[in-house]
Amino acid sequence: TTVPLSFDQRHAIALNLDYRYGEGKDYNGPVIMDKQILANSGLNMVFNAGSGSE
Repeated sequence: TTVPLSFDQRHAIALNLDYRYGEGKDYNGPVIMDKQILANSGLNMVFNAGSGSE
C-alpha cells in the first residue's frame, strides 16, 4: 500500500559539481615552492533543492 507523505514536493533538482586537478603538465592549480600542492586531488559538491509545501 502507498502511504501519503506529510508534505507535497512538486519539483526536485539535484546538481553535482566535480572539479579535479591533474598532475605534471596537466596541473593548473596553485604551486608553492615548486610543489603542486593539489596534484591528483579534487572537490565534489552536491546541491539539492525542491519546491512545494509542508
